[in-house]
Amino acid sequence: MPSDPIEISRTIVERSSFGGHDSIVKENYIAPMDADGRVAADPHRESDRAMAQHVRAFLLTRFPVGYEWCVEADQAQGVIKISLPVLMGVCNWGVINLRTTPIDQGVLRVAGEILERYCQSRTRFQLASWLEARERHSKLVIPSRPIPT
Repeated sequence: MPSDPIEISRTIVERSSFGGHDSIVKENYIAPMDADGRVAADPHRESDRAMAQHVRAFLLTRFPVGYEWCVEADQAQGVIKISLPVLMGVCNWGVINLRTTPIDQGVLRVAGEILERYCQSRTRFQLASWLEARERHSKLVIPSRPIPT
């Protein structure tokens, strides 16, 4: 049995420029399990972590500050998952198939679609619009709410 624990969590503080806002980011790693229920070796562990960090940094440069993106990379499955947990909850994701879509192109498309579903601006964070979307759609508040189409 490998020595890796099943789940590793750590908190990272992302420092912004002078006068900006720092972000506290939680990073999780959940080890895959084999057929016998034991922790399996994960050859993608570090590359998944690096890819998730790259995609999140890419999102923060392409969309306004204020949207707190959650990114999960799973190269073994060939996907990247993106969400805005405040609106979408913790179980709903926009998914990019890495086998058929270039990463940057897929990230921009999926993130843009998420923002459009919730009537959010791609160019400027608008607090009133964000608060209205959170009030009307947040699955964290009422988990049974549907994702807007």
